[in-house]
Amino acid sequence: MPAILIRSPPPSLPKSFNIKIYTIAVGKGGMVPFPVDDPLFGKRYVQADVEVDETTLKRIADITGGLFFRARDTASLSEIYERINKLEKSEVKVKEYRSYNELFPLFPRSRRSSCSFLRSSYAEPFF
Repeated sequence: MPAILIRSPPPSLPKSFNIKIYTIAVGKGGMVPFPVDDPLFGKRYVQADVEVDETTLKRIADITGGLFFRARDTASLSEIYERINKLEKSEVKVKEYRSYNELFPLFPRSRRSSCSFLRSSYAEPFF
């Protein structure tokens, strides 16, 4: 089977646009339960050895001027997000669009008919 090489953009590309990349390694690593879709037994979990390539993540963060973080649980991941949020504050301009349904065609087209409609509806009480 031939090897497939996937070319990715150079890590210096985001830095040229002033984009910082903050990398986060999530999980404890080592032996962890990994979901497997077994056609005979359905979805089950097997122990798999998972190693995170921290050196590459650190390198990407260093090149772009960002930081590398390690989150071993949900609480530490939440703290990392808060820290990144404090580091990076930027103003975002948002354009808002509204969609309108034109209801004018539902009313009578001539002034005379619309005025007579209004006069007749308001002239006599409803009770």
